[in-house]
Amino acid sequence: TGTAENRALGMQVGQKTITLGLHQPIYRNLDNQPAQILKILNVAAAILLLIAGFYRLIGGASAHAECNQKKFNTDFCEGQDNCNISNGVVPEGYDGVDCKLFMDRYVSVPGDGFTDLIITLYVLFLAGVNLTEEIKSDLVEWFMRPMGFMGNLSGRGLYYLFVSALVMSNSHSFLTGCGGTVMAIGFLYLVVYGVVKFTSYGDRLGVHAYENQTEDPALPREQPAPTVNPPTHSVV
Repeated sequence: TGTAENRALGMQVGQKTITLGLHQPIYRNLDNQPAQILKILNVAAAILLLIAGFYRLIGGASAHAECNQKKFNTDFCEGQDNCNISNGVVPEGYDGVDCKLFMDRYVSVPGDGFTDLIITLYVLFLAGVNLTEEIKSDLVEWFMRPMGFMGNLSGRGLYYLFVSALVMSNSHSFLTGCGGTVMAIGFLYLVVYGVVKFTSYGDRLGVHAYENQTEDPALPREQPAPTVNPPTHSVV
């Protein structure tokens, strides 16, 4: 409740109430209810991206080789469910010669360690900035002020689409789930932007004529330098 500059969302976490301000530029032209909904979505997106970033950091390579056991059996075992070799030399832990045996011994996937690390640090930094902005925006004001696109629906939506695509991986269903959820939030932003921009239903949703918002009203604004008029000289 309150004016646009002092509205807040109270979240109950256990026995503690956390108050999150709604003074950030993205909420400027929103009524209380849609502002609170987007606040929750933004916090959730930042947390998911942080979790996905740390998972990438400790989860190793983003791509892994997989066995196609059915094709292996068709090619080498005449369609049998398992391949037993005649001399009985089968490594411990294996019932027969199977795809996994060859994978473990002879197949490796070159890692993109440095590339993965850079992308992971990039995602972690951006997600950390996003979460900090939602909790205590003055700490990241230096970074957010030039990023005017984050203060409107379309810019925030496209940002979520881009960052979520960085964390998704076919080899990790968990990363795909985190990235897909954030991507869905990004699409929601774009849908709402389209409704507000091209239809008359924006006011009904509590999202009014949306303009790019680049300044946080809760933060001190830079004052323009005073104008100094040059001295005048009379000519005699």
